[in-house]
Amino acid sequence: MRNLFNLALLKRVVSRGRVYLSNAELKGTFCLRACIMNHLTKDKDKDIDAVLPEVLAAASEIMPEYQSK
Repeated sequence: MRNLFNLALLKRVVSRGRVYLSNAELKGTFCLRACIMNHLTKDKDKDIDAVLPEVLAAASEIMPEYQSK
């Protein structure tokens, strides 16, 4: 269930268009991954600080669908 939630969360974060994350698999768990090496990153502190609020906002949008499962 966690892997499905994380996949849905990744899709929602990317679809919101404010930050871009990719994924990685760690010990069989689908994880969200932020790569800060992008050459388009201008203000690294501002861009990094934007990730967590976006993930939390996206999670709150999809959480009701997964709480009932």
